[in-house]
Amino acid sequence: MKKFLCIVLAIIGVVVLSCVSSLGYNHYVNKTNIVTPGDTMSAQIKEAVAQVNNPTFLTVEDVYQFRQQEAEKDSINLLFESIPDDILFNVSKVVIGRNGQADKKSIVEEFRKNYKPIYQYIPSTPSTSSASSQTSKPNDTIGLPHSIRADTVINGRYFQLIKETSSNE
Repeated sequence: MKKFLCIVLAIIGVVVLSCVSSLGYNHYVNKTNIVTPGDTMSAQIKEAVAQVNNPTFLTVEDVYQFRQQEAEKDSINLLFESIPDDILFNVSKVVIGRNGQADKKSIVEEFRKNYKPIYQYIPSTPSTSSASSQTSKPNDTIGLPHSIRADTVINGRYFQLIKETSSNE
């Protein structure tokens, strides 16, 4: 009976040892191959960025819509970059005051809508380098024929046009 009991205990020991070792192995494999939510999120972000940079199209209409959106973005970028600094300051101040915030599109829309009726008439503030040159000679003069006298603004600078008198003696 003692022999039988040793054999049964040995069989139970082998079974327990195999169970423990298989659980340990499975724990190790699962721990090294775990896909965390951060990994899936970064993969989704990479996929979304790739889709934005190089989109795929299913129809011809999708291609035309994408091209139209890109053309609009380019148009907004070009106009935004071409707005003079002093006018950009005024336009952005108005947009932020009205909406509480501003983006490129809202600034460009305000500029397009109100440049001719408003912003072209706001005098520009001279920069420090041009201000020092303007203090020595506040107005430039241009000589004109006898009957013409007028004032004008050219490129944001005030000019006084005066008639020129010449004597041919």
